[in-house]
Amino acid sequence: MPKVSWMKKKELTEEEIREKEIKALFDKNIEMFKNYMTEKAYSQNTINSYAKELELFSRWNENSCQELNIISREDVLKYKNFLQVKLRQSAKTVNHKLSAIKKYNEYLIANGKMDSFVIGKDMIKL
Repeated sequence: MPKVSWMKKKELTEEEIREKEIKALFDKNIEMFKNYMTEKAYSQNTINSYAKELELFSRWNENSCQELNIISREDVLKYKNFLQVKLRQSAKTVNHKLSAIKKYNEYLIANGKMDSFVIGKDMIKL
């Protein structure tokens, strides 16, 4: 006798479907970035740390770049301000987070997804 399920499968809303699609694109972008970092001979710790920082940046900036296909200078400046003022993070921590975003920006340029750097040395060293 087949089991009767008392729970109905939940239909996904359009928003939930879009969120799943964005998550899949984000995961794909991060995997490609990790491969890029591996090819550049970065340590596994650095690769994992940068991927984590990009996930945090993406969550913070969920309205404009969840997929992380592009990065704007304005978003990075707002994020830097958020880290310094709102979270009161140390200069070393903020610099690390910005270094991860800068390396991702480099990856996007190398893969033809962006044309120019949005993070310069003026933004990283506090």
